[in-house]
Amino acid sequence: MYDSSIAPLRYEGEGVERIAPHVLPKLLGVLVVIVAALRFASPLAQVICACLALYALRGARQSLEALSLLAFMLIVGGGNLSLLRWIVLFAAFGRALWDGILLDAPWPRFFAPLLAFFAVILVFSLLTSQMPIVSAFKLISFTVGVGTVFTAFHRTLHLRDYWLAWFFTLSIFIVLTSAPLAGTSLGYERGAGFQGILSHPQTFGPISATIASFLTGLCLFHQNRSKLVMISAVLAWTGLYGSQSRTALLAAILGLAIAVGVGLFKTQSWQLQIKRVATSLGTMVAAVVGLAFIAIFWSNVQSAIVGFLLKDEGQASVVASLEDSRGGLIERSMSNFYSAPITGIGLGVPSDASRARVETGAFGLPVGASVEKGFMPSAVLEETGIVGAILVVLMIGYLIWPVIHGAPLALFWMLLTSLLVNFGEMVFFSVGGMGFYFWIIMAFCYTYAVASLIDRNAHSPIVR
Repeated sequence: MYDSSIAPLRYEGEGVERIAPHVLPKLLGVLVVIVAALRFASPLAQVICACLALYALRGARQSLEALSLLAFMLIVGGGNLSLLRWIVLFAAFGRALWDGILLDAPWPRFFAPLLAFFAVILVFSLLTSQMPIVSAFKLISFTVGVGTVFTAFHRTLHLRDYWLAWFFTLSIFIVLTSAPLAGTSLGYERGAGFQGILSHPQTFGPISATIASFLTGLCLFHQNRSKLVMISAVLAWTGLYGSQSRTALLAAILGLAIAVGVGLFKTQSWQLQIKRVATSLGTMVAAVVGLAFIAIFWSNVQSAIVGFLLKDEGQASVVASLEDSRGGLIERSMSNFYSAPITGIGLGVPSDASRARVETGAFGLPVGASVEKGFMPSAVLEETGIVGAILVVLMIGYLIWPVIHGAPLALFWMLLTSLLVNFGEMVFFSVGGMGFYFWIIMAFCYTYAVASLIDRNAHSPIVR
């Protein structure tokens, strides 16, 4: 699926970074086959997954392609891939180890905080966890999954533009193929919210949030006003709202606010991009039209916003609704944290261990238990204690810092949205389904930034 003709980014004018990623036709074909197999031919989906495992053995690029397609299959759902997904992951992991040990391939810097977290939490898992085996295997699966993804990206730094085209193609495929389902029952199989081609509205919402951030960022900050990008961006926001995922919508909006806030104090290029958007005629016209619309139809707008925030919770207030959805979960997590503030109760351990349903992975190994935490900060404190929380903050710092200094503003927004969705959905330690997809996206943003920094230093007058 690799296309060596992917053109490099084009720069137009001082401070303006125009990003125009290509669509990969071969990838579109593969995605169509995968969706058809998952929906109509489950045995064929398992064959595809087995082929991905073999494909992952060929090299770092192939491993990453296989893992991203696996993540796509998991968020689409169906096909009974509970065992085969682990085979694909460990095939990619085996190839990464082979290249690193025998071929002396490089390892990413992100390995440092990841391995520090692994070493410390492994000790906690074996000595203090309420469910030691579950915690240990949850930790191993998380480290293997995240470590393999970052390693594969790091070893394909030279394919920065190819990966940009890859995730651009994947993004527009999800929103464009989901849109026609909005008028049918197929788009609402799992509830009142819109799920598109994915497995659930609460999956479609967060995925759409990252896509909306990415595509809208290309439009606003990087001079990409193609019809494909603009239409796909509008569809992503529409699908996000239709999914009724409050967490995802708030994450995308807050991610933009943080990205703009950081951008105003960061490099001159980001400042120029933000200033250009804020002072453009299109932005001013849109702001005036939007404010006029809100003023004229205020009662309808207010009802729509309150209805979205309340979902189906009757006459409760917005604040009460949000507290009911997260307040009890946070309270239970903090109660467990106070009982073991240093080490926590164990990674992957539910707040009420007595009612846990253990989830098994490859060969029946326990990789987690039925967990509903709902808020990442309290969940991290509960499961890993103060020590683990400090290490998680360190990991996030390692992840964000290069992106602030080397990535385009659109990718920074995309990364922030992925992280903020994690804060509300707590899939940070998951390498199955949506959690794995977010880690691939975050690793892509991180690696793109690292590659940009390397290129920038190589062309610096000081280096020459």
